[in-house]
Order: sequence, then structure tokens, then C-alpha cells
Amino acid sequence: MLSRVSFVGLGSMGYPMASRLARQAGLLLHVHDANPATLARFLQAHPTARPAFDGPPVPTAASTTASTAAVTRRGDGEPHVVVLSLPGADEVEDAIRRSPVIASLGEGSVVVDTSTVGPACAAACSALLSQRRVRLVNAPVTGEASRAADGTLTVIASGSADAFREPFVASLLATFGSKVVWAGDRPGAAQLAKAINNAL
Repeated sequence: MLSRVSFVGLGSMGYPMASRLARQAGLLLHVHDANPATLARFLQAHPTARPAFDGPPVPTAASTTASTAAVTRRGDGEPHVVVLSLPGADEVEDAIRRSPVIASLGEGSVVVDTSTVGPACAAACSALLSQRRVRLVNAPVTGEASRAADGTLTVIASGSADAFREPFVASLLATFGSKVVWAGDRPGAAQLAKAINNAL
């Protein structure tokens, strides 16, 4: 049963989205950002949040094993949700391939990617995660940072339909999105829908 959340990427959109999750009663949020100063600022502002793993801010080949062990000890490999809010496709694919937070996920976990990355990246990441029986929900968001802060973003979602229907996942999306639109189970459909919407 899904009950744990990690949030990766505390940028202009990710920070206020993660802040809303941190304020949810009874939810223990683990967070990570490549900038240690940003991570420290978030943890200071949200005393109930915890760092996602014990290791350097940007995992390297030498640090990945130790950092992954730290995450696994915290979560015991149980299914949980990881939310990504990263600058682009390169950062998302790198996180899927190398992040200790992703590497520690147990079977049945869900990655919710709120980044804007394009259909090809979404499809590639879905294939990588499915090899480990981890489900991907593409969920790019539209709206300014102020809307992320007040929970009124529009979320366009696609990918794993069963993961999208999980009550825990639905409640997470509703925390920062007042409108959640399902674009279908094809990986990348949400990214394509957002691109079309932006072009109109």
C-alpha cells in the first residue's frame, strides 16, 4: 500500500509544490535537491520534512551504492511515491537512471513526473521503470509558481492508469492541482497534450 512520498527538485515550481505536501497532516515527506543550500532552506522552513538520502547533493558513481543503502534503510524497499520536478529531459532521465531515491524503490512504487520533458523522454523513462515494476505517471503542470503555492495548478496526467487511480496518488496531485486532467495511458500523452495547449 502506498503511503510514503519523496520529492526530488526544489526549483521555482517544485519548492511550493513540495511545501504544500509538507503541510499535509500525517504525511512524512522526504526531499532532495541538487543545490544543498536550497535543500537546507526547505528543511529549515519545514521541520517535519526529512532529507531523501544521506549522501552528496549530486550522486556520483562512487557515492550511489552508499546513498542507495541509506534510502533503502529508511524505506525498507517498500512501495512509495517519488515526485519529480526537474528542469528538463536530461535531468529526468539522469534521475531515473542514477538517483539513489529512484534506485531504492520497491516493486509497485510510483514515479510522478511533473517536469515538462516531451513524449520521447516520457516513453523512455516509462520503459526503464517498468523493467523494475515501478509505474510512471507523467503529470506536467501548467501555471505560475504562485498557483503552485496556492494549489491551483492544472495537472495533465498520463501513463499508468492503475497508478493514477490510486487514492494516495490522486490526493497528492490534488494537493497542488485544482484541476487534474487524464490524457490516457500512453506514456508521453500528457506531455503532448501540454505542448498542444501551450501552442494554442
